[in-house]
Amino acid sequence: MDWKLKLMMNFRFWSKMKIFLFILIIIVSNFAISCGDVETTTENIDKCENFNCYNNSSCKVIDDNATCICNNGYEFSPSQHSCVKKEISLCDINPCTEEHKTICSIVETGETAHAECSCDADFILNEEDKCVCKTGYILENNSCKKIPENKPIKIRFTSANLTSGNNQAYEEEGIRILKALKSDIIMIQEFNFGSNTKNDIKNFVKNTFGTEYQYFRGTPTGNGDIPNGIISKYPIIKTGEITDPRVTDRKIDYVEIKVNDKINLMVFSVHLKGQEDDSQITAAQLITQKISEHKKTHTGYYYIVGGDFNGEASVGNEGFGKFNNKEIMQINFPYPKSEYGNDGNTNRTRTAKLDFILADTNLYQYQISTDYCISNLNCKKYENGLVFDSRNYSRNDLDTYFTEVQPNDCDAKNMQHLAVVKDFLITKEQEVKKAVLTEEEFNSIFKNPIATNKSTACPGYNFYNYTDFINATKEYPLFGNEGTEEIKKREIAAFLANISHETTGGWSGAPGGENGRYLWGLCWIDEIGCEDGSCTQYCQENNETYPCANGKTYHGRGPIQLTWNYNYGAMGEHIGVDLLNHPEIVSTNATISFKTALWFWMTPQSPKPSAHDVMIGHWTPNSDDLDKNRLSGFGMTVNIINGGAECGKINDSRVNDRVNHFKYFCELLNTTTEDNLYCDQMQHYKK
Repeated sequence: MDWKLKLMMNFRFWSKMKIFLFILIIIVSNFAISCGDVETTTENIDKCENFNCYNNSSCKVIDDNATCICNNGYEFSPSQHSCVKKEISLCDINPCTEEHKTICSIVETGETAHAECSCDADFILNEEDKCVCKTGYILENNSCKKIPENKPIKIRFTSANLTSGNNQAYEEEGIRILKALKSDIIMIQEFNFGSNTKNDIKNFVKNTFGTEYQYFRGTPTGNGDIPNGIISKYPIIKTGEITDPRVTDRKIDYVEIKVNDKINLMVFSVHLKGQEDDSQITAAQLITQKISEHKKTHTGYYYIVGGDFNGEASVGNEGFGKFNNKEIMQINFPYPKSEYGNDGNTNRTRTAKLDFILADTNLYQYQISTDYCISNLNCKKYENGLVFDSRNYSRNDLDTYFTEVQPNDCDAKNMQHLAVVKDFLITKEQEVKKAVLTEEEFNSIFKNPIATNKSTACPGYNFYNYTDFINATKEYPLFGNEGTEEIKKREIAAFLANISHETTGGWSGAPGGENGRYLWGLCWIDEIGCEDGSCTQYCQENNETYPCANGKTYHGRGPIQLTWNYNYGAMGEHIGVDLLNHPEIVSTNATISFKTALWFWMTPQSPKPSAHDVMIGHWTPNSDDLDKNRLSGFGMTVNIINGGAECGKINDSRVNDRVNHFKYFCELLNTTTEDNLYCDQMQHYKK
């Protein structure tokens, strides 16, 4: 075949091939277009091709329709009908992610603003800025449940010094025991775990006891620190510490716990000095003093002390039993028992009584058997409380009643002591004391109609009233409520005599008959002549704790005529009202006004005792007092209140007026005056 014929045949071949390839491309293209993704993309491009979007937006096909969507960082503004730059909320930048603290709000302060997180419903902030259940609620399943107020409440207390290992910290053995004991409130010693970071301690409490438990860990004091602490199922509302003068690596720690609106607890966790001596008694007396002072200003509280006492020296009247001759903690009780034996020994070798739980004399009556049960018929019962020793139980008993505990956990390396457990079933609140004075008695003294024109002659006539007086006394439950009925009435008469003298508008021959001059007490609210703010002399300028506020005066105000900046400051601090910067509140709020008088009456101001302790016989003069002829009686209350001006003087008219008021009120209340009515032979306390 010649070359021309070959060329012709090749040309025809490639022509046919071109036609074939063209047809193949069309087939493949049609096939591709029928595939969903390619088809949609093509149509979308067509639909958005001639679709105009406003600024800062892009076209997208949604539900087969072209529409404009704002670009990232922009949002649609209906008013401007366009996409505008999205404002980033401070709450978006700083979201609330803390436990139970997820509500975010923007708080504006002047020209600035900040995001602020608040607690979920039924939660409140405590002193550590944590969200906890509000009063009367308890955390269950991550939410707050209301605690029944009228049903008996069983509370299990545990004292635990269960550290082990080489670091005097809580390790797996002690943790297993704490889990198994199922306690509500734990007074813990040597409160160390992991690296002792805040997160470590928090995880220890959460993993050992549960997310609903709160805790207070004592302030670290340096290397070798073994702080005390309290862990509680119920809300901790206040914390505090007392310095033990004989130990350097821990303090005495305490908390106030709100079980519900009726029941409050003050719980102390202690670790007394290692050697059994007088220093343990000294520390115990610091605690009983704190309890005694707390009782004067609080009602509805029960008190409990637990921990490592390092011996029995402090478990006596000179230690925890009494303060100023008044019973504080119950010290005579059957010792808690272990599975075998009722000896109360709590050290590892079971040879000494080192750990205790002491209840005050009111709470003690509610102690019940400490029981660990798997059914109503299958229990381990410990009538007087439990000293837990894992070595006393069989493997089967531990698995049944104290899950996870190993037989030798109490024999771990360097294990300190054994836990003590006591249960209390609190069936009612503490009795509310009766009113110290009836309304009829109060009105016969301060609202007697025979004292004519009192409403116009005395500014205090309509200001001071019985309701505010009784409300103020609730802050001081021991006022008029200690000792025999005679002693109670005598103290009330002494208080009324002093406040009547301080505020009297009476005079010899005043309306009201023979006793007319005594019917004009509580006449004045402000010190006479000082109402205009001109009395600036009551400012102790060098007082750094309670410095005088600009433009404020600290002249006499209220029933006892509270004076001086340091008294206003201390009193305001006590009741939670800023009286240092707002002293005028004493002249405008009658309840607070009465509280200032009761605070001054009930509070010792060293070296002075309190007038309350003097009148009920709790004060014993020391040798210096005896040298200066300071003796118990009404005259001593005058020395406390205004001795520098009135005492040590013969026949002082002011003292005579106080004494005559006192005699009148004692007769009215049917009680006796006793001795030492005057202070003319007494030396006053120098500032």
